[in-house]
Amino acid sequence: MASGPETQPKPEARKTLEPVVPFIKVDPRLRVVSLRYKVPIEILASIKLDPEKVARAYRTGNDRTYFELASVKGKVTIMGRPLAFGAVAKEDEVWIKLTLPVGTFYWVMPRTEFVKTTPEQWYEKLSSWFIATAERRPIKKTKNGTIYGWFIRKIAWLKIDEDVESFKWLVEKLRGAGHDDPILNAMLLLLRYNPKVLSEDAKSTLVARIIPLVATEPIHTIELTIPGTGKSTVATMYSFTLNWLYFTEPPSVATLIGDARTGKSTIAGARGVWLDEIDKWTRGTTKREDLRQAIEAMLTGMEQGLWIRGKGGEKQIKVYNPIPVYLSGNVGLTPAHPREVVMSVIEAIVGRPGALAFNERITVAVSVHKDVADEIQRSVLPTIVRPSVLRGAVKYLQMKYAELNDPPDHVVDSRFKGRFRRHVKRVAKALAVLFERTPDDPDVIAVAEKLVEGYVAC
Repeated sequence: MASGPETQPKPEARKTLEPVVPFIKVDPRLRVVSLRYKVPIEILASIKLDPEKVARAYRTGNDRTYFELASVKGKVTIMGRPLAFGAVAKEDEVWIKLTLPVGTFYWVMPRTEFVKTTPEQWYEKLSSWFIATAERRPIKKTKNGTIYGWFIRKIAWLKIDEDVESFKWLVEKLRGAGHDDPILNAMLLLLRYNPKVLSEDAKSTLVARIIPLVATEPIHTIELTIPGTGKSTVATMYSFTLNWLYFTEPPSVATLIGDARTGKSTIAGARGVWLDEIDKWTRGTTKREDLRQAIEAMLTGMEQGLWIRGKGGEKQIKVYNPIPVYLSGNVGLTPAHPREVVMSVIEAIVGRPGALAFNERITVAVSVHKDVADEIQRSVLPTIVRPSVLRGAVKYLQMKYAELNDPPDHVVDSRFKGRFRRHVKRVAKALAVLFERTPDDPDVIAVAEKLVEGYVAC
């Protein structure tokens, strides 16, 4: 890895090395920097650069107001992952356009240099995090004055390797220590939970966060719990390490899929979408129409993997990207049935037919009683996970998932029909990987049916 979150040797040499410990020791100073700059500590701990510089670069690249203050001198250091990107050939140069939450940046290089990298490699690179220095320069002169833009001078891509061997090492270490479900418990540790103090109810809740990482087919999830159970922390890990989109406010169709004016897609390079605080979607009416359009687009995206914005023409955005959608929200002390909450929230925005269709696309639905939520809170570990190990774990789990056949129809209860029968089969395969069972194992099917029907952990 040339310049990334973890300094690693070249890929060809990596195979001969011993597995590394999956966790990073956290310097207490990082917690101070994290609080001061409002930057996730996982990001600071994962990048082998000065934490103050990383924190300022992250804030500059992701907070528009902070960017305005930091960019007064005409030079900035930014860290971010492009929301959208594109490339335009101009004579002997190629202008790469990177759109971040704070604005647009141009990276100009000779055409001869650009063509040395394949389109597939460019796509993967431009979907990743980076740190860059940029300066404000004139683009062109017009009758109304000079148009300025931000141009990148130096850029380092934060490529994260897939360390499968270290995850396998962790699994075998747990197996040797007598853990009954070493793969599941290894994943819980990577999400920073102590499996030794978790009850089966708590694990059944947290497994909802893991299942979408296991399946090679989209598994869409709704999770409802009280604040403080680590939803935002896990979502941040998925965003930084696994290239998920993470929204803490109701997304418009433009922020979710892309800008129809340019035709550039936001969702094309994403590997998942996490939509937090859905319980607040029905509050206020100013964004109701925007949210209605986003939900209608999600119906097609969640079912067919086809994300569409616009009714046709050159500016229409139409991207095939079958990825999981994870919805999370907060509930009161009395647990609510998660599917009833989905119906209530979505029906208030798009009506009952749309809500029924949306609910049918949800694969796993869980809700947590306060006692179980408190247990989950107490199990949180003060550790930081190496991003490469989490990516390696996902690769390992998905390879195992791809090796399994679907369970036969007769093992699934007859009350599950249509999409819900398909949901049970997908969840059973994912659970079979985590529990090292077969997908048709009666216990696996029973848990899968419980999660699909809607599970309230009490």
